[in-house]
Amino acid sequence: MSSKSTIEKSVLFLRSTDPRYDSRVLRSMETLVSDDLRISGVFWSRDGDRSISIPGVLESTNFEKIADFGSGIGNLYNQILWQLFQAKALIRTSACVVYACDLDTYLVALALKLFKGYKIVFDQFDPYESRFKSKWLRFLVRRIETHLIQFADVYVVPKIERAMRDHYRRVVFPNMPSAKSFEPDYTYPSPYLFYGGVLSSDRGLFTAIESIRKKGNWKFLIAGFGELEREIKELALPNVIFLGKKSPDQIISLSAGASAILGTYDTSISQNQNSASNKVAESAHVRVPIIVSYGCTQELEVKSYQLGFVVNYGAQNEIDEVLQKLEESPWKPKSGLNESFLSEFGWEDSRKSLYDLVWEVASSEKN
Repeated sequence: MSSKSTIEKSVLFLRSTDPRYDSRVLRSMETLVSDDLRISGVFWSRDGDRSISIPGVLESTNFEKIADFGSGIGNLYNQILWQLFQAKALIRTSACVVYACDLDTYLVALALKLFKGYKIVFDQFDPYESRFKSKWLRFLVRRIETHLIQFADVYVVPKIERAMRDHYRRVVFPNMPSAKSFEPDYTYPSPYLFYGGVLSSDRGLFTAIESIRKKGNWKFLIAGFGELEREIKELALPNVIFLGKKSPDQIISLSAGASAILGTYDTSISQNQNSASNKVAESAHVRVPIIVSYGCTQELEVKSYQLGFVVNYGAQNEIDEVLQKLEESPWKPKSGLNESFLSEFGWEDSRKSLYDLVWEVASSEKN
């Protein structure tokens, strides 16, 4: 982004993943890199990698604890260590803005804000309520999350809409792919369904796996990381291929070579209603149809711009029907509609909105 002044401000990112394989945090950092904003980060790659080098990011500190994603007593111990690691980094930091990605970084940043006086940007990637099956627990966690959001100086929403900023504390940043060119990855023969992202139970992955299991000529390529990683690996199905962590550029290339992209989310979880934004944008970018759930805020765009299919979340028969349609008649993007979508919801407007608001907060007086 362009320079705003000669005064340098600093932004510290906190994220419990390796940002090199996490498109949303990587694009957020790339957006904020400038002559005026000094970007650093505290991350947890979970594979013990000591060095995380990201262009434009001056300093990266990695929590060197090898651990899987997921829940349980073992993970609780790791989470306590992670919280302490972040706390030490926050006590030492001179950053005027802390960019907290998800609740496991936001809580510790919020706890130390009173003593350090920095501003907080809260970018909620994955709603914590999705980890619970009980409706009552989900309701309780949702109320707590909603209450905590009000203490952030900026709340980032991953939503595609025309008005990119509606008031001081909220900015829409849909994690859209940049306009740079890409090469489709045709390593895997068609037809194949592709999913790239966080591997959690609210993404409809096992519904799609059951559909693919019955179709010998289809494959399901899954790239990403998360709590379901081990379970997906252990399936050992011949037409379900787990690719592990992939960079955002690799995700785009794999998406471009696919017959369809999976972008379903459990929309009974309120925060999930915005979550398909990046995948819808990637779908339009690579001109490959996407499958999304009814109830998501992108449902209208998928229908209006004819970008793919809308199904009921968890309805395996509807996934079956989509795969059958694609098998009988390969997808042909409607002339001009993908371009119209990308023009209407532009990447540059989204980037500028996030940068301007973070700069505004960084330039304000400390608490």
